[in-house]
Amino acid sequence: MALVFISYSRKDAAFVNRLVDDLRAQRVPVWLDRSALTGGAEWLAAIENALEDATHLVLVMSPASNRSKFVRKEALYALEEGKTVIPIRIAPCKPPLLARDLQYVDFVEEPYETAFTRLLAALPQLGGESPAGEPAAERHARFWAALQSRARPRIRLHDRLKPPRRNALVATAGYPGVRYAYVLGRREAGVQVIIDRGNSARNKALFDALMASRPAIEAAFGEPLRWERLEQHRRCRIGWMTPIAPLAVEANWPAVHDVLIEAMIRLAAAFDPLLAALPRE
Repeated sequence: MALVFISYSRKDAAFVNRLVDDLRAQRVPVWLDRSALTGGAEWLAAIENALEDATHLVLVMSPASNRSKFVRKEALYALEEGKTVIPIRIAPCKPPLLARDLQYVDFVEEPYETAFTRLLAALPQLGGESPAGEPAAERHARFWAALQSRARPRIRLHDRLKPPRRNALVATAGYPGVRYAYVLGRREAGVQVIIDRGNSARNKALFDALMASRPAIEAAFGEPLRWERLEQHRRCRIGWMTPIAPLAVEANWPAVHDVLIEAMIRLAAAFDPLLAALPRE
C-alpha cells in the first residue's frame, strides 16, 4: 500500500500542517510526525517503521530543514532504499547535497496552488488504481484521450490526433521537422520540442540556432530546459520533465494532465515566436 512520509523541520510546522491537510483532502495517504517531543526509543521506532512502510518521501527544504540531522538521515535512508523522494522548497535556500540531482517542486517561486498541483501529480492517492491487468497500450490511449479532453479549452495543438497507444503524444509545431510532444516515463513526465528534419546536419544546425537564444527561451518558459543535441543520433530534443509516476494511479491523472498542459502552453509560447522568425528551407 502506498504511503507518503513527510520529512521536515518543526520550525516549518505551520506550512507543513497546511500542506498535509490539503494532501489528505485529496486522499493522499500521508504519515507525519506531529509529536512535540523527539528522542527516545518509542519515537525512533515510530519514525523507522513509517520510513520502512513509506513508498514516497516528501523532503521539505528550508534553511531550518537543511540544518536538521534528522531530516538528512530520513532522506538518505529513503534514497538508499530506492523510495521515491520528492523535494519541495518552501523558503529561499539551496537544495542539500543529497537532493542536488533531484528536481524539486518550488513553493517559493510559484503560487501555492500551482506548486501543490505539481506535488499532487507525483503522489499516490487512495482508491485510484487503474484496472488490474489492463494492457499498457490501452492505458496510454485512455490517458491521452483524457488529456486531450482536459486540454481542449486551453490549448488545441494535439486536439485532433488519435490517442496513441504509446508513451508520447506528438503534434507539429508549425515549422518543418519540428514537433511538440507530451512524453511519459516510468517516474517522470514532461514536454519536449523534437527536431527531426530528416538530416542530422540540418537538425544540429536548427538546434544550435535555438540554443543561441537559450536565455530568452528559458526566461519565457519560466524554468531551465534540458537541451539534448544527441551527437550520436539524428534528432535533437529540448524539453522539461518533472518527477511524476504518470500512469500508476488513475485518480492522479487530472492533476498530471494539468501539470503537462500548463507546461505545454509555456513551451509553445517560448518557441513559437522564434520558429516563426526562422527561414523555411
